[in-house]
Amino acid sequence: MDLQQRVNSIPWYHSIDLGNGLVTPGRKSLELMKHEQGVFFDPVRLDGATVLDIGAWAGAHSFEAKRRGARRVMATDQYVWIHPEWRGREAFDLARNAIGSDVEAAEIDALDIKPDTIGRWDVVLFAGVLYHLRSPLDGLHAAASVANDCLIVESEAATKFLQSPEPLLAYHPSGSLRSDATNFFTPNVAFVVEALRECGFALFDTNVDGRRLTVHAWRNTTRRVLGNASAVQTRTTFSVWRRALARLKHEVRSR
Repeated sequence: MDLQQRVNSIPWYHSIDLGNGLVTPGRKSLELMKHEQGVFFDPVRLDGATVLDIGAWAGAHSFEAKRRGARRVMATDQYVWIHPEWRGREAFDLARNAIGSDVEAAEIDALDIKPDTIGRWDVVLFAGVLYHLRSPLDGLHAAASVANDCLIVESEAATKFLQSPEPLLAYHPSGSLRSDATNFFTPNVAFVVEALRECGFALFDTNVDGRRLTVHAWRNTTRRVLGNASAVQTRTTFSVWRRALARLKHEVRSR
């Protein structure tokens, strides 16, 4: 079976340019992938960085991070990679081999991400995962725990109260969000910002594009490209002493 036949045998979600005119037939077009990657990576200085891609699927964003100069990139996934219909790991391996990339791979659930299992990374991408989790707060805390400089969170957004100053989640039971039983919760801007503020991030940039929300959470500005995104001003919902207590409790739970 030649490369074209192998590509055609897999149900692709990402469109990936494999070179020599061969592009994987993803549900997301190559143009949309490039747009998303601009939103994710344009505000971040990736040269020489270590990058972790949580929920990598076929690895398109992992490969792009490497192309943009990241020193080391690791793609992680589990649900899609072991799913008998999606065959995500097979897609990732095929694309990685075709491109000739040295992106690393680790099969691990998003909630099992922590420094002890995966190490710490300069930049962490957490795209298309949050709203599929039954415990979204735990997912954010897990991703935050391994991010040294920047955590990029992308999610389906709770559009009805997207810009409310209150941190809110919308619950979507029984596949009520686009008939997908793996869609559970969608956040608004304040939920993502306040949850990550509790994890020690100091500055937040957001991008809202239709139903999708992207937040860049920064512990420092080492890798922040100024001018590509504006800082978000979100109302503080906890007093200083309550914030410190909540952070202490989180640190204790994480040990």
